[in-house]
This record gives sequence, structure tokens and C-alpha cells, in this order.
Amino acid sequence: MRSFKVIIMLCGLLLLGVGVIYAEDEPVPDGHIDDGRVNYWDLAAPVAVYCDFDNPDTDDPDYSVFESVDLWGINSEGSGYHVLTVTSDEIDEIGYSTDENIEISNEDGFSLNRGTDGSLYVVSPANSEGKVYTFSWERGDQNC
Repeated sequence: MRSFKVIIMLCGLLLLGVGVIYAEDEPVPDGHIDDGRVNYWDLAAPVAVYCDFDNPDTDDPDYSVFESVDLWGINSEGSGYHVLTVTSDEIDEIGYSTDENIEISNEDGFSLNRGTDGSLYVVSPANSEGKVYTFSWERGDQNC
């Protein structure tokens, strides 16, 4: 009887393991926007963040140079409108401070900032409930 219980328990664990492996292989359901934005998984974001790159070497399609960050506001109907573009040179000129966050540029209540750790972050204007959207990333992450 004891060995029967052990066999049943092992079969249960085996089935559980197969279920976990199967769940990991399923495609991600419509939980992201696949248009190249950095904050692609945040479906309710009031701003879409894009990083633009130039590919100067036609012989090496994987080689690219960071050019700019573009912010596109998203209205209540889901339509986007261009808010601002900040070039890589403008970002580099600002540098960063380990003592305080630095605003790099702002337009229409949206701002691109650099944190004390060197990361970039976006802040949106407050919505009708007074909530402000903030999204941060480090260069090299999130396709940027």
C-alpha cells in the first residue's frame, strides 16, 4: 500500500511538471503592443516611448547607433500624437548627477529625465484622477 501511494504521488508530480513546461511554451496572449515601443507591455500607458537607431553599416545589419528617444502621447481614444524627440547628443550633453534627477526635456506636461543611477525615465501629466504615469529604463534594456 505504501509503494502504491508513492507511485501515485510520483505520477502526480510528473503530471504537474509536464503542465508547467507546457504553460511556459504557450505564446503570450495579446498582452503587449508590437510596434517597437520600449514600454510595449503597458497597454494602459498614456505615452509610448520609442528609441530610434541608425544602421550606418549596410554590411552588418545588427550594427546600429542610438539616435534619439521619441515620446508619443496617447489620447483617450487610443490615438497617438508626437510629443517630443530628444537626440542622443542632447541626452549625452545633460550627463547625470548622482545627487539629483535631471530633467532632459519636456513638452505638453510630458518629460524625459535622467535618474541618479543614469537610467532614463518618462513622466506624464496627471490624468483625470490625478495619477501620474512614470516609466523608467536603462539604456540597452527594452530595445533601447
